Amino acid sequence: MTQKQTSASQRCKSPVATPDRLSVIQDATSELSCIGICLQAMSNGMLTGSEESGPNMSAMGMALEWLSGEMERRCAVIDESLS
Repeated sequence: MTQKQTSASQRCKSPVATPDRLSVIQDATSELSCIGICLQAMSNGMLTGSEESGPNMSAMGMALEWLSGEMERRCAVIDESLS
């Protein structure tokens, strides 16, 4: 197989970066960034002891569970957009 044929076959296997796909990926990554900010705020609250006046550990656990599910959902959206 020549170099030209190899490059052409590799391009055919790559997903097409359509504007719609790019928009979906950009939205999902932006949402993941927001989730990261939420996690950082929760962590800071726990480290500084301000959680004593805030939600209890059960509520914190429920929030972490929800955030992890949302992260997985957005990663799946990105993966699907790239395939």
